[in-house]
Amino acid sequence: MESERLFQAVDNAMSGRGVVLGIAGETGSGMSSILGDVIDRLVKAGGVGVVGRCRYASSTIPLAPVVSMFENFLGIAGSDTEEQRRQRVQSVLSRYDLLDGARDLVGLLEPVRRADGGIDSRVDLGDSHAQERVLGSITRFLEQRFREEPLLYVVEDLHFADTLTLQLAMRLWALGRNWPFMLVGTYRPDPRLIDLRRTVDIEVELPNLTLAESTELVVNERAGDTVEAELNAFMWDRSAGNPGYRVELIR
Repeated sequence: MESERLFQAVDNAMSGRGVVLGIAGETGSGMSSILGDVIDRLVKAGGVGVVGRCRYASSTIPLAPVVSMFENFLGIAGSDTEEQRRQRVQSVLSRYDLLDGARDLVGLLEPVRRADGGIDSRVDLGDSHAQERVLGSITRFLEQRFREEPLLYVVEDLHFADTLTLQLAMRLWALGRNWPFMLVGTYRPDPRLIDLRRTVDIEVELPNLTLAESTELVVNERAGDTVEAELNAFMWDRSAGNPGYRVELIR
Protein backbone atom coordinates (compact mmCIF):
# COMPACT_ATOMS: atom_id res chain seq x y z
CA MET A 1 0.00 0.00 0.00
CA GLU A 2 2.84 2.37 0.89
CA SER A 3 4.62 1.57 -2.37
CA GLU A 4 1.49 2.38 -4.35
CA ARG A 5 1.21 5.76 -2.64
CA LEU A 6 4.86 6.59 -3.35
CA PHE A 7 4.66 5.47 -6.97
CA GLN A 8 1.56 7.62 -7.43
CA ALA A 9 3.50 10.56 -6.01
CA VAL A 10 6.29 9.94 -8.54
CA ASP A 11 3.76 9.77 -11.36
CA ASN A 12 2.20 13.05 -10.18
CA ALA A 13 5.63 14.68 -10.13
CA MET A 14 6.37 13.49 -13.66
CA SER A 15 3.06 14.87 -14.90
CA GLY A 16 3.84 18.37 -13.65
CA ARG A 17 2.56 18.36 -10.08
CA GLY A 18 5.64 18.77 -7.90
CA VAL A 19 5.95 16.66 -4.77
CA VAL A 20 8.03 16.97 -1.59
CA LEU A 21 8.64 13.62 0.10
CA GLY A 22 10.18 12.95 3.50
CA ILE A 23 11.48 9.53 4.55
CA ALA A 24 12.11 9.24 8.29
CA GLY A 25 13.73 6.39 10.17
CA GLU A 26 16.77 5.22 12.05
CA THR A 27 19.85 3.79 10.34
CA GLY A 28 19.00 0.29 9.15
CA SER A 29 15.25 0.90 9.05
CA GLY A 30 15.00 0.56 5.26
CA MET A 31 15.14 4.21 4.10
CA SER A 32 17.64 3.41 1.35
CA SER A 33 15.43 0.67 -0.05
CA ILE A 34 12.40 2.97 -0.31
CA LEU A 35 14.52 5.76 -1.76
CA GLY A 36 15.93 3.35 -4.35
CA ASP A 37 12.41 2.39 -5.48
CA VAL A 38 11.45 6.06 -5.87
CA ILE A 39 14.59 6.89 -7.84
CA ASP A 40 14.18 3.85 -10.12
CA ARG A 41 10.60 4.70 -10.99
CA LEU A 42 11.30 8.35 -11.72
CA VAL A 43 14.41 7.68 -13.82
CA LYS A 44 12.63 4.95 -15.80
CA ALA A 45 9.88 7.48 -16.54
CA GLY A 46 12.44 9.86 -18.03
CA GLY A 47 13.35 12.03 -15.05
CA VAL A 48 16.83 13.09 -14.02
CA GLY A 49 18.05 12.39 -10.49
CA VAL A 50 20.60 14.34 -8.43
CA VAL A 51 21.65 13.08 -5.00
CA GLY A 52 23.50 14.89 -2.23
CA ARG A 53 24.34 13.66 1.25
CA CYS A 54 24.80 15.45 4.53
CA ARG A 55 27.65 14.01 6.60
CA TYR A 56 28.64 14.35 10.22
CA ALA A 57 32.15 15.37 9.14
CA SER A 58 30.82 18.31 7.11
CA SER A 59 27.92 19.29 9.38
CA THR A 60 29.62 22.60 10.24
CA ILE A 61 30.42 23.51 6.61
CA PRO A 62 27.68 25.78 5.19
CA LEU A 63 25.81 24.24 2.26
CA ALA A 64 28.30 21.37 1.90
CA PRO A 65 25.80 18.90 0.31
CA VAL A 66 24.50 21.63 -2.00
CA VAL A 67 28.00 22.45 -3.27
CA SER A 68 28.54 18.73 -3.87
CA MET A 69 25.34 18.53 -5.93
CA PHE A 70 26.38 21.57 -7.98
CA GLU A 71 29.79 20.01 -8.60
CA ASN A 72 28.10 16.88 -9.97
CA PHE A 73 25.82 18.95 -12.19
CA LEU A 74 28.70 21.10 -13.44
CA GLY A 75 30.95 18.09 -14.02
CA ILE A 76 33.68 19.33 -11.70
CA ALA A 77 36.31 16.76 -10.74
CA GLY A 78 38.58 16.81 -7.70
CA SER A 79 41.59 16.96 -10.00
CA ASP A 80 40.42 20.17 -11.72
CA THR A 81 42.59 23.25 -11.28
CA GLU A 82 41.06 26.44 -9.91
CA GLU A 83 41.02 27.88 -13.43
CA GLN A 84 39.28 24.81 -14.89
CA ARG A 85 36.73 24.92 -12.09
CA ARG A 86 36.13 28.64 -12.62
CA GLN A 87 35.64 28.22 -16.36
CA ARG A 88 33.18 25.39 -15.88
CA VAL A 89 31.16 27.23 -13.23
CA GLN A 90 30.93 30.40 -15.29
CA SER A 91 30.21 28.57 -18.56
CA VAL A 92 27.24 26.65 -17.14
CA LEU A 93 25.77 29.31 -14.83
CA SER A 94 25.88 31.90 -17.62
CA ARG A 95 23.22 29.83 -19.40
CA TYR A 96 20.92 30.55 -16.47
CA ASP A 97 21.73 34.30 -16.27
CA LEU A 98 23.16 33.79 -12.81
CA LEU A 99 26.61 35.31 -13.18
CA ASP A 100 25.98 39.02 -12.77
CA GLY A 101 23.26 38.75 -10.15
CA ALA A 102 24.66 35.80 -8.23
CA ARG A 103 28.30 36.58 -7.52
CA ASP A 104 28.02 35.04 -4.06
CA LEU A 105 26.81 31.74 -5.53
CA VAL A 106 29.68 31.79 -8.04
CA GLY A 107 32.08 32.55 -5.20
CA LEU A 108 30.69 29.63 -3.20
CA LEU A 109 31.40 27.29 -6.12
CA GLU A 110 34.88 28.75 -6.74
CA PRO A 111 36.73 28.23 -3.44
CA VAL A 112 40.37 29.11 -2.98
CA ARG A 113 42.76 26.19 -2.47
CA ARG A 114 45.44 26.94 0.11
CA ALA A 115 49.04 25.75 -0.13
CA ASP A 116 48.43 23.28 2.72
CA GLY A 117 45.64 21.61 0.72
CA GLY A 118 42.82 23.24 2.65
CA ILE A 119 40.00 25.17 1.00
CA ASP A 120 38.69 28.64 1.81
CA SER A 121 35.40 30.01 0.57
CA ARG A 122 35.33 33.27 -1.39
CA VAL A 123 32.02 34.10 0.30
CA ASP A 124 31.50 35.13 3.92
CA LEU A 125 28.44 33.07 4.80
CA GLY A 126 28.52 34.53 8.28
CA ASP A 127 27.04 37.66 6.65
CA SER A 128 23.24 37.42 6.66
CA HIS A 129 22.99 39.42 3.42
CA ALA A 130 25.40 37.05 1.65
CA GLN A 131 23.38 34.11 2.98
CA GLU A 132 20.19 35.56 1.53
CA ARG A 133 21.79 36.20 -1.84
CA VAL A 134 23.17 32.66 -2.06
CA LEU A 135 19.91 31.01 -1.01
CA GLY A 136 17.95 33.20 -3.42
CA SER A 137 20.30 32.36 -6.29
CA ILE A 138 20.08 28.62 -5.67
CA THR A 139 16.28 28.83 -5.53
CA ARG A 140 16.15 30.73 -8.84
CA PHE A 141 18.53 28.23 -10.42
CA LEU A 142 16.35 25.28 -9.42
CA GLU A 143 13.17 26.98 -10.61
CA GLN A 144 14.78 27.34 -14.04
CA ARG A 145 15.95 23.72 -13.98
CA PHE A 146 12.43 22.54 -13.11
CA ARG A 147 11.19 24.21 -16.30
CA GLU A 148 13.73 22.35 -18.43
CA GLU A 149 13.05 18.71 -17.54
CA PRO A 150 11.52 16.48 -14.83
CA LEU A 151 13.91 16.48 -11.89
CA LEU A 152 14.45 14.53 -8.71
CA TYR A 153 16.59 16.17 -6.02
CA VAL A 154 17.49 13.99 -3.05
CA VAL A 155 19.27 15.11 0.11
CA GLU A 156 20.12 12.20 2.38
CA ASP A 157 20.71 12.33 6.15
CA LEU A 158 19.27 15.78 6.75
CA HIS A 159 19.77 15.27 10.50
CA PHE A 160 23.46 16.02 9.78
CA ALA A 161 22.68 19.16 7.76
CA ASP A 162 24.17 22.55 8.59
CA THR A 163 21.83 25.43 9.40
CA LEU A 164 21.97 27.01 5.93
CA THR A 165 21.16 23.73 4.19
CA LEU A 166 18.09 23.36 6.41
CA GLN A 167 17.06 26.93 5.60
CA LEU A 168 17.41 26.19 1.90
CA ALA A 169 15.36 23.00 2.25
CA MET A 170 12.56 24.96 3.97
CA ARG A 171 12.63 27.51 1.16
CA LEU A 172 12.59 24.92 -1.62
CA TRP A 173 9.89 22.85 0.00
CA ALA A 174 7.67 25.95 0.12
CA LEU A 175 7.88 26.41 -3.68
CA GLY A 176 4.83 26.10 -5.87
CA ARG A 177 4.02 22.65 -7.20
CA ASN A 178 3.30 23.53 -10.83
CA TRP A 179 6.50 21.99 -12.26
CA PRO A 180 7.59 18.39 -12.88
CA PHE A 181 9.88 17.82 -9.90
CA MET A 182 10.28 15.76 -6.77
CA LEU A 183 12.25 16.84 -3.72
CA VAL A 184 13.15 14.06 -1.30
CA GLY A 185 14.79 14.28 2.11
CA THR A 186 15.80 11.34 4.29
CA TYR A 187 16.43 11.82 7.98
CA ARG A 188 16.28 10.41 11.45
CA PRO A 189 13.37 11.70 13.56
CA ASP A 190 15.53 14.48 15.03
CA PRO A 191 13.82 17.29 17.06
CA ARG A 192 15.75 19.86 14.96
CA LEU A 193 13.70 18.85 11.93
CA ILE A 194 10.19 19.27 13.36
CA ASP A 195 9.42 22.43 11.36
CA LEU A 196 10.91 20.96 8.20
CA ARG A 197 8.86 17.79 8.53
CA ARG A 198 5.66 19.81 8.75
CA THR A 199 6.21 21.19 5.25
CA VAL A 200 6.43 17.89 3.32
CA ASP A 201 3.55 16.73 1.16
CA ILE A 202 4.10 13.08 2.05
CA GLU A 203 6.13 11.57 4.86
CA VAL A 204 6.95 7.91 5.24
CA GLU A 205 8.09 7.11 8.77
CA LEU A 206 9.67 3.70 9.20
CA PRO A 207 9.14 2.30 12.70
CA ASN A 208 11.14 -0.53 14.19
CA LEU A 209 9.80 -4.05 13.80
CA THR A 210 7.37 -5.64 16.21
CA LEU A 211 8.26 -9.04 17.66
CA ALA A 212 5.92 -10.74 15.16
CA GLU A 213 7.47 -8.85 12.22
CA SER A 214 10.93 -9.77 13.49
CA THR A 215 9.93 -13.43 13.51
CA GLU A 216 8.88 -13.20 9.86
CA LEU A 217 12.17 -11.51 8.98
CA VAL A 218 14.21 -14.27 10.63
CA VAL A 219 12.23 -17.00 8.90
CA ASN A 220 12.59 -15.33 5.50
CA GLU A 221 16.27 -14.56 5.95
CA ARG A 222 17.11 -18.11 6.99
CA ALA A 223 14.70 -19.73 4.50
CA GLY A 224 13.19 -21.73 7.33
CA ASP A 225 9.73 -22.46 8.70
CA THR A 226 10.00 -21.44 12.35
CA VAL A 227 12.35 -19.81 14.84
CA GLU A 228 12.68 -20.72 18.50
CA ALA A 229 10.71 -18.22 20.60
CA GLU A 230 13.47 -17.56 23.15
CA LEU A 231 16.10 -17.02 20.45
CA ASN A 232 13.76 -14.74 18.52
CA ALA A 233 12.99 -12.66 21.61
CA PHE A 234 16.70 -12.38 22.43
CA MET A 235 17.55 -11.18 18.93
CA TRP A 236 14.64 -8.74 18.86
CA ASP A 237 15.75 -7.28 22.19
CA ARG A 238 19.40 -6.96 21.10
CA SER A 239 18.49 -5.27 17.80
CA ALA A 240 15.77 -3.04 19.35
CA GLY A 241 13.60 -4.13 16.44
CA ASN A 242 15.80 -2.37 13.88
CA PRO A 243 15.59 -4.35 10.61
CA GLY A 244 19.17 -3.67 9.52
CA TYR A 245 20.67 -4.62 12.87
CA ARG A 246 18.38 -7.64 13.00
CA VAL A 247 19.69 -8.93 9.65
CA GLU A 248 23.29 -8.41 10.82
CA LEU A 249 22.58 -10.48 13.93
CA ILE A 250 20.95 -13.25 11.92
CA ARG A 251 23.87 -13.48 9.51
